[in-house]
Amino acid sequence: MVCAPPSSSSPQFNTLRHVFLLRQADRLLRPCHWLRTRLHDLQAIRPERESPTAISKARDRETGDYYPAWCWPKISLARLMREAGSAHGSGACHSTKAVRMFSFARLFRRKASVALDPSAPLTLADVATTMRVLDSAQVQPAGLVQDGCLPGGAHSLFRGWQSKPLILRQYELEDVVLDRNLMVFLKDGRPIADTSYLQPPQAVADLTVREDDLVPAPAGQPVMAACFDHWSTNYYHWVVHTVPTLFSLRQSGFEGGLILPQLTPWQEETVRMNGFDPARATITEPGRQYAFRKVIYTDCVRGAADFSPLPTSRAAYHTLAAQAGVTGREPRTLDLFIERGGASNRLMPNEADLAQALAEAGFTVVRPETLSVADQMRLFAKARLVVGALGAGMANLAWCRPGTVICELVPQQHQNPCNLTLAMQMGLPYWGELIETGVEEESHVAVSQKPFNVPELVHRARQLTMYAQAQVP
Repeated sequence: MVCAPPSSSSPQFNTLRHVFLLRQADRLLRPCHWLRTRLHDLQAIRPERESPTAISKARDRETGDYYPAWCWPKISLARLMREAGSAHGSGACHSTKAVRMFSFARLFRRKASVALDPSAPLTLADVATTMRVLDSAQVQPAGLVQDGCLPGGAHSLFRGWQSKPLILRQYELEDVVLDRNLMVFLKDGRPIADTSYLQPPQAVADLTVREDDLVPAPAGQPVMAACFDHWSTNYYHWVVHTVPTLFSLRQSGFEGGLILPQLTPWQEETVRMNGFDPARATITEPGRQYAFRKVIYTDCVRGAADFSPLPTSRAAYHTLAAQAGVTGREPRTLDLFIERGGASNRLMPNEADLAQALAEAGFTVVRPETLSVADQMRLFAKARLVVGALGAGMANLAWCRPGTVICELVPQQHQNPCNLTLAMQMGLPYWGELIETGVEEESHVAVSQKPFNVPELVHRARQLTMYAQAQVP
């Protein structure tokens, strides 16, 4: 009886092929233990330096010879083949197959070892169980009043500046611990490096889980969402980092709980305006660490979008302002000066003199922190021109309507384009007035050693008032 050979789709063929592959794998993998051991000693060929201008050649560390960089993997492979054949007497063909098999095994082991290497910093991409894209931003040139030039030769700060491109992502993390002081998450006892926002790198690297400070995850804990950074009571950070995060959660139908600080009245106001109940939140305290079974983490929380105008953030601000009763049809007749008042950071010794001079020039002087968030929204929706020093109060640009003119007084020691980015996001022409303070070193807290030049700033404000009257309907 003659049987036809099994077809490639028959069960018999698949069984035979499976047995054949198992035997081949057994034969080829025998030299792998030796190859793995030899690899640590061989160090065959490696690039001499990493810089782009110095990778045209690579040096053989055993012979001292130089080879074109493109050929070092081939030389390394050939040496492994020769030594494998010599050690096992299995011939060149056998060695070639063994090296190929080894190369794939080594590749996969490298990925595993990187993930498990305690010296390698963890990232959100490493540990996230899922990631999704929320928004994206392209590079944009600075949106300046009259391209940054006014009559008389005045020039705006940040001419030539461009925003940063960004893909805004949201991550799902499992079995993580939050360190409340640094606002950094840890996974398996190791810090997730890119959840750090403006923290000393060494402090993050040294961070560990402290059992005595750890608050365990309660039974039945829902999915929780990270919402704030370590400057938890700063109005700018809350508006730019937390409000867009809450908006994204709301848009996605999130029904879990929020990870929050002890809330001020204005913070609770924004949480409720976004449709969340603070009673379902985990209220965190400095000095403690908190275990969570599952956390939703958004890039905005870590300041990733600080210099990237995002449609999502713009929609978040428009939506919240509408809930405060802003219709977008309010007459814009107010020229506002934001007074920093009791703020200690970047204190200007004669701010009161500037406020009085601008009030005499027709400006309305405001202290935003004395108003509810909803009242701030309604006030800034009526603004035609806003003048203010770099500070948290300038976060109210988020409630201005497109076309409102912005003049920011930027201290020489902290030339930060964060409010320029916010202005660009909301469609607001921006003017950056550089303020000489006498502080030479970069600092976001240093007190000015020089007063405002009040006559010069009043003159600039009048110029911008005329521009705004002509441009703002």
